[in-house]
Amino acid sequence: SPPSPPPSPPSPPQPPSPPPQPPCPVRAVIDLGITVNFCLLTKSGITSTGATSVDGNIGTSPITVQSITGFALQYDTMPFSNNTFATSSLLSGNVYGADLAVPTPAKLTQAISDMEAAYVDAAGRPNP
Repeated sequence: SPPSPPPSPPSPPQPPSPPPQPPCPVRAVIDLGITVNFCLLTKSGITSTGATSVDGNIGTSPITVQSITGFALQYDTMPFSNNTFATSSLLSGNVYGADLAVPTPAKLTQAISDMEAAYVDAAGRPNP
């Protein structure tokens, strides 16, 4: 029988594993306030080009609802509503503008304030 091959040399020692990374710190949730009631909220308007489907409420303030274009808005005419919102076949929610009836302007003012506070909070946080 042929001679056996010589044994393989031992493998070089492996470097030690790096220490485990500490877990990412848990960050506080950014408080969105009443902006959670809107999927689109702006101070400068919203435009649809027609091929649009929005699932939720949209609003604009301090400018008027006329700054929301391309949605073929239908104004709320239900009894006791007094035009507090508009609707559109392009969205499942309602449309709000600062020029609609009370209490809409105050709600939009609060939503914009909450949006700006959330932005300042998020922008002031360090990157993870």
